[in-house]
Amino acid sequence: MSGPPWASFVHPAVATVGLLLAFRSVQIGLSIRQARARKQPQPAGAMASHLKVAKPGVIILVVAFFLGLASAYFVRHFKLFDSTHAWLGLVATVGFAATGLIGTGLVKDRASRRSLHVAFSLVGLGAGIVAALTGIPMLP
Repeated sequence: MSGPPWASFVHPAVATVGLLLAFRSVQIGLSIRQARARKQPQPAGAMASHLKVAKPGVIILVVAFFLGLASAYFVRHFKLFDSTHAWLGLVATVGFAATGLIGTGLVKDRASRRSLHVAFSLVGLGAGIVAALTGIPMLP
């Protein structure tokens, strides 16, 4: 290991913040979805809150992925993509990025692609949770 001792903890800390934002975003998104399914008005300010949390969450998670690669290679001297954690991180990152891209389209046209938005968010969140769990044993 090279670099300062704290360098190995930057990626997990940033990823944790991103996952917490993702959980909150899903929670708000589900409240919107439930209201829509019940043909009721969505909770006041829910869409604005969802976007306020989701946008930085996706950005933070993408940054966390690249921080993980940098940390693995430059600080920990791991071979890249030589772990389940790295591959799950890639799946989670693609899931979150796709969710964000599809969600951006939903803001403009709310009726289309909702199911894809939900599916990719579940892929991102599920892979992100398992990636976090597989990353714990890798901590120094």
